[in-house]
Amino acid sequence: MLRALEESVHIGVNELYETELNMIRQHSAESWNLARKVFAWTYFAYSSLSFDQLLDALSVQVGEAHPDEENRVEPPAIVLKVCRGFVCVYGKSGKVRFAHDRFREYLNSRYSRSALGLEYIALVCLTRLRSWCLGTDVQMKRVENARRHPFTTYVVETWSRHLRQSDYCDDRIVSLLQSIRKSKIGPP
Repeated sequence: MLRALEESVHIGVNELYETELNMIRQHSAESWNLARKVFAWTYFAYSSLSFDQLLDALSVQVGEAHPDEENRVEPPAIVLKVCRGFVCVYGKSGKVRFAHDRFREYLNSRYSRSALGLEYIALVCLTRLRSWCLGTDVQMKRVENARRHPFTTYVVETWSRHLRQSDYCDDRIVSLLQSIRKSKIGPP
């Protein structure tokens, strides 16, 4: 009896998740695209990103040489609103996490790693790494980038793990890697 009740609750929760995701999809393509990116970062980040790091990550336009402040999501609260309670910012740490661990399990059971955005994560990391590598004064650049773009520190520490995990390679990745290799300093 308890097993049957547990199973029906499990099915009910999955139906609720699907209904809520459909509501995001139906709102607008822009909302769905933003929510998918937030879910991808929350799902695949090796350590929980702070809300500032997440906003910085969302502002990266794959392939662009330099970060553009105009790409930041404004107002920042729209990120949480679009995600309809699936993600939240926790306490003083300001870390972004799924509101329920069960949602991670749901995503894992319903979507492939590719559909969840693993390739997107790898491309964003390489794009930001390339922008970090462009320049001349290494020490000043590291301090300035970390202050202005909090996501850069995360990328410098994890880009290769995301690339290996994605098991994905296309012309965009090859091009980004070549431009990083040709930069004056390369990654640390």
